[in-house]
Amino acid sequence: MAAPARPVKAGCGRLCILLMRFVMSETQDEKKARLAQALRDNLRRRKAQSRDVAREGTEPAPAPEPSKD
Repeated sequence: MAAPARPVKAGCGRLCILLMRFVMSETQDEKKARLAQALRDNLRRRKAQSRDVAREGTEPAPAPEPSKD
């Protein structure tokens, strides 16, 4: 009786593996670049937010309402 046949993979061999590693590393580099840009954008937004809050804090406070005693 013959042994069951194993599935046959495409015959690209080492070239295919090297190509997959190259593509995956490109994807990782792109992911790192996107993450770095998102972090820079977030930092800019947070700095602008804190500047706005600081400006609001330096404006003169409204006068308190007189008490009716």
